[in-house]
Amino acid sequence: VDALFDFHHFFLPVWCEPEPTNFMVNEVMDGLPNFDARVYIGGPVERDRLFFLHTVGDRIAHSSKVMDGLYCGGDIESLSQLMRDGEIQPHEIRFFMGYSGWSRGQLEQELSENAWLVSPVTAEVLFTTCPDNMWEASVRRMGKKYQHWRYFPLNLEDN
Repeated sequence: VDALFDFHHFFLPVWCEPEPTNFMVNEVMDGLPNFDARVYIGGPVERDRLFFLHTVGDRIAHSSKVMDGLYCGGDIESLSQLMRDGEIQPHEIRFFMGYSGWSRGQLEQELSENAWLVSPVTAEVLFTTCPDNMWEASVRRMGKKYQHWRYFPLNLEDN
């Protein structure tokens, strides 16, 4: 198991079980108003860039629909205005520094080798599950066959 990804939960293209930072979003990006939303580590690639997932759709201009109820990115000025006007709430958006990426064909190869456990998810689950509980909640949804996984240490060296 790759140490960067051991027992982490990924939502492709950019969701993972978040590792929180001690920063709020307005502390890592100039020009954003005070907003009570923590920034998470999204992955090892481009940790100096801010990414965000949200549920507010085209209220943030130029957002990309990922699935029903879940959108990625968008115009930062549009987001900033929604934040200033109180038209977006912290529970509707998650911010990440960095992302996880694969080379062409790498993820498909890993999937064919059963290196990943794939399960369906909804935007509601992603935004209503406490990030600290995402792994356990995900395993619970996978059914009885995987329940023993809940007891594995997150760091395999702790075993």
